Amino acid sequence: MFLKIKGRIYDWKKAANMCMLLMCVDVCRAQPPAMKKLPNADFATAIEVEDSIVGPTNVSLGNGTVIDFRFDKDIKETNSAWFKFSVDRDTLLSFDIVPIDSADDYDFIVFKCPDKTCIDQIRMKKVLPDRACYSYHPSKSGITGLSEYESKTIIGPGPGVAYCAALPVKAGETYYLMIDNSFGEFNPLPIKFPKGFTIYFYNYWPKKKAIVLNNVLFESNKAVLLNSSFMELDKLVAQLKANKSMKIEIRGHTDNEGNEILNQKLSETRAKAVADYIISKNVDKQRIFYKGFGSKSPVASNDTAEGRKKNRRVEFAVVIR
Repeated sequence: MFLKIKGRIYDWKKAANMCMLLMCVDVCRAQPPAMKKLPNADFATAIEVEDSIVGPTNVSLGNGTVIDFRFDKDIKETNSAWFKFSVDRDTLLSFDIVPIDSADDYDFIVFKCPDKTCIDQIRMKKVLPDRACYSYHPSKSGITGLSEYESKTIIGPGPGVAYCAALPVKAGETYYLMIDNSFGEFNPLPIKFPKGFTIYFYNYWPKKKAIVLNNVLFESNKAVLLNSSFMELDKLVAQLKANKSMKIEIRGHTDNEGNEILNQKLSETRAKAVADYIISKNVDKQRIFYKGFGSKSPVASNDTAEGRKKNRRVEFAVVIR
């Protein structure tokens, strides 16, 4: 059977399939991925930043109860998370926003706000961001942020550099950081929800917390990296290349089973293996330190298999920035 539509003859089955596809596009366009809206999508409920490392966290599905920031049709809040921090000394602020999945592309804006009423000025476009980056930068492993090696303060949408210029800040000032991800916005069908990100602040908080490289694994009782480790280490390499003054210490740890002298040696050779891999990716060896701690710094009880697994780890810490 055939069907006549606007003067053209169609096979009715093909026409029915076409109508179903159009209906699906309209329906799917209106339905975002199944993800609970998080409370941090509003300026008023911004997450308080209290350490040099925040996360991993994620943007909310949508923009909360109100769109706090809209500059034009291309630069606006879409799927966001807001953060707030107060400055305790004069410094040059820089940070990295590092996605868990390098395919996720996060944007950000930074505002100086003397008090909570400044959001009214922002919504009326009377206050512009101190820094904003809405560029698409897949070649940078998804990492973005503020860097002292860049000069631009505002970067619009489209292909562009991944970083804005570092921000001079003074003691007593308060800033708001909005991180945004426009997943699905320009696609007829929704795509996967982003997996999240970690924020690393530099030149501000003196506390330097060690970060566990969760997916860096070795052959049993050896310092030979498994292939599954390379993706995690390549993210760290990208971060080091984006911040050329950043220096890190790789720290190896073991559980308390076996001989402590051998544990100490194993932790050090594993830390060295990670350092060697990073240096092999054209990172200056003067920026990479390593140290083994044996079983001296457990993060869990060695009385259980799960605790011992957590204690067998490799970490890194920013030692100079």
